[in-house]
Amino acid sequence: MAAQIVIIAVLLVVAGAAVPVWRRGGDANALARGGAVLGAGIGAVTFGLSVYAGVHDIMAVEDSMLFATAPLLLIAGGLLAEWAARKPRGKPRNALLLAAAALSIGGAAAGAAFVIAGAAGLLAAGCYLAALGDPRALLRRLDPRD
Repeated sequence: MAAQIVIIAVLLVVAGAAVPVWRRGGDANALARGGAVLGAGIGAVTFGLSVYAGVHDIMAVEDSMLFATAPLLLIAGGLLAEWAARKPRGKPRNALLLAAAALSIGGAAAGAAFVIAGAAGLLAAGCYLAALGDPRALLRRLDPRD
């Protein structure tokens, strides 16, 4: 129960810090960095809690190590997104953001151990995909009515 409270507290702090980014108008690098903080932060907390659970034999060691691999995907996705935020717009940046989104979606499997981690992984992946460019322009390109 204490682990869920820690994760919820971290999530609320990160969401509170991200509100000015959304109000500013959606700078693509700010979205990538906000998603990186969210994904990697929640992934690190979840990884630490999984290792803690394994050390204190709260769950079987095999299960805790199985659940500890999914948060590592969240951390890797966050690091890739931060690296992409430092690159100029182009194909390499888009490829890094797509890879970060794929890793975060894979890391959302951490929701099997901690529900908040799964939701944060999906939210971070959404931030990475939104950072690819203007979402309205993307929707216009995908509109079948044209």
